[in-house]
Amino acid sequence: MAGPTALGGHGRPPYVAGMSTQEPLVGAHTSASSSPDLPATLGTLHFDEIVVPLIRADINDRGLDTAAIIATKLDLPVRIVNVHIAPGHPTAGDSSNDAEMASAAMLETARDEFARHHPDLTLTTQLVVGFDVARGVAGTIRPTSLLVIATNHAGAEDGAFSVAETLARERGGVLLMVGPNARARATSGPVVVAQDGSAAALESVVGAVALHDAWDGPLWLVHVVDDAAAEKADQLRAVGYAIQESAFVRDIADELTDAGHRAGWAIVGDDDPAAAVVRFAEQHGASLIAATTRGIGNAGGRVFGSTCMRIVHNSPVPVAVMGAGPAHS
Repeated sequence: MAGPTALGGHGRPPYVAGMSTQEPLVGAHTSASSSPDLPATLGTLHFDEIVVPLIRADINDRGLDTAAIIATKLDLPVRIVNVHIAPGHPTAGDSSNDAEMASAAMLETARDEFARHHPDLTLTTQLVVGFDVARGVAGTIRPTSLLVIATNHAGAEDGAFSVAETLARERGGVLLMVGPNARARATSGPVVVAQDGSAAALESVVGAVALHDAWDGPLWLVHVVDDAAAEKADQLRAVGYAIQESAFVRDIADELTDAGHRAGWAIVGDDDPAAAVVRFAEQHGASLIAATTRGIGNAGGRVFGSTCMRIVHNSPVPVAVMGAGPAHS
């Protein structure tokens, strides 16, 4: 049987280029020896359970519905976790006993509803007592756990971190965020992998590869280039630099194809990288977006921490976020 074929690319000329007689520019190359290297962890990340923290009654269904779709496709058990704020914490309330009973009741309701809608899935629950929801959840997660969490606040303009953001900043590995506009899709569709030309952003490919089998779609490497970067590329062309268009994402797509994955690339011109990635996902019927909380902040890219959370906040589908914390061993 013939191997997978790299998909075509499109878009306006990118600022990922090399020149023939000098060192290549950041995020660019002139020969195969300087091609971007895929992360060593690619293909080694495997999950043996899905963990779904309960955040608020009005948003929990988003996380649970997403977990059910992935659990069904990847044949994984689901564990629902609820964190009860310990007595003495300012947010614990006046009656710790009543609060603990309410936490237990929320967990029981979620369990019963999930079991009723998905009787064939393996389900367990866990009530955790702690002073902080994010750290309480983090303490229950194994290196092989896929964390699926609904969030309404990621990327909000007031600067406050959501539970999901805190987990992403302090934990390595994949965190699947389901933002306020996102709904998981049971149907097949592409996985859009946001890139900014940095080695750190390449980590998002790890999460994309680990999850894309759940939707059986190709991987699309999408690099957003702003007007300043495009203008700089034109200036370099004008003085004789050899611009190799789409070099970075095209080579990543080629490497993924060589590894047995269906992969394509796209260069998108836009001064708002988060909006551009979301729009690309909408236009191509994506089932998942993958991004990272780390990246670059120069003419060729954006600081991906804030960009990533804005993608989560506006995405119509879940976003697989590679956390900025210590990587799982």
